[in-house]
Amino acid sequence: MKKVGISLSGGGVKALIYAGVLQALEDNGIEVDVVGGLSGGAIVGALYASGYSGKQILEIAMNTNFFTLIRPTSVIAGEIINHDLLEHALKQYIKATTFDSLNKKMVIFCSDIESKEQVVIKSGDLISAIIGSCAVPPVIKPIYRDGHKLVDGGFSTAYGGNHLRKAGAKYVIGISVEKWIDVSAMPGIMKDFVDALGVAWQTVSINEQKMNPVDFKIIGFDDNTNMLDFNADKEGLYKKGYEKTIEFIDVIKAGVNKRNSILDFIFQ
Repeated sequence: MKKVGISLSGGGVKALIYAGVLQALEDNGIEVDVVGGLSGGAIVGALYASGYSGKQILEIAMNTNFFTLIRPTSVIAGEIINHDLLEHALKQYIKATTFDSLNKKMVIFCSDIESKEQVVIKSGDLISAIIGSCAVPPVIKPIYRDGHKLVDGGFSTAYGGNHLRKAGAKYVIGISVEKWIDVSAMPGIMKDFVDALGVAWQTVSINEQKMNPVDFKIIGFDDNTNMLDFNADKEGLYKKGYEKTIEFIDVIKAGVNKRNSILDFIFQ
C-alpha cells in the first residue's frame, strides 16, 4: 500500500465533514501517513495527527465549545478574536506543541499577506502555525512568524499536494467542502475580505490542479450549511463526510494499492 497523504481545505464548522472522511478511511483500513491542512482543515488535521480519531473529533465538537470560539455574531460585528484565547483552546485538546511531537507528519498552509506568497510550515511550533492558517482579518489578526505576516492559507493554497508528496506521500487525497460563506449579513469590510478569499481560493484551486494535481478529490458534499453557523448539525456534517467517502472507497483503495512502476514496490 502506498503512503497516503490527505489535504483538508478550509470550511469553518463544515470542517467537521473532514472528521467523517478520516473515520471512513480508517474504518476501511486506509492509514493516512501525511496530513495537510489549511484554516479549519488545519484544526481538524492537527487533532487527527495528534492521535484523535475522526469520531473523537466529532465528540470534541459536540461536547465542548472548541468550535464556537469564532461565533457568527463576532464575525458580523467585526469583533477581534484574541490570539491568546485561540491558543488556550487549541492547547486544551492538541497536546502536541511541535510538529515533531505529532503522531503523523503534518504540513500546514498559510499565506503571507505582505509578500502575497504561500507559506508552508512543517516544523517548529504547531499552535502558531494553526492560528496563522486560520487568521482572517479583522476577526483574527495576522500572526507574525519567521519573518512572515500570516493569514488564512486559502489565499494561496487549495490542497498543496506537491508538499504532501515532499513529506513522503505517494497517493494524495484532496478534500474540500467548496461552498463558501454567506456574506450577506456581514459589514462591508468583512464582506469584501471574505468575498476576496473565496475568489482567491477558486483561482488557486484551478491553477494548482493544473500544475500539481492531487491523485483523487472528494468534493460535492451537497451541503448548504453556512461555514459560520456554529449551531449547525455537527453530527450531520460528520455523516456527510463519512458517507461521501464510502461512495468512493473502492476507487481510493484501488489507487492506493496500484503499482505504477518497480519503484512503487521499493519505496512504498
